[in-house]
Amino acid sequence: MRFGVDKVAEKPLRLRVFISEAGGVDEVRFEDQAGAPAFEDEVRREFLAARFFPAVRQGRAVKSQKLVEIFPTE
Repeated sequence: MRFGVDKVAEKPLRLRVFISEAGGVDEVRFEDQAGAPAFEDEVRREFLAARFFPAVRQGRAVKSQKLVEIFPTE
């Protein structure tokens, strides 16, 4: 995923991604404030459209969550 550089904060952005048993994203919560609502909306849209392999426990797909850090680039 590539986000607009002018919208990225100078520090890493941390968010928690909640993944369903089917691998879809149910929710995205920001652990830190990005400082730019438009940037947060763009990041949220990208992750809500993403697909993951679901976690597996005892042979069954289960809900999971991932802590994601996005680092600024130049």
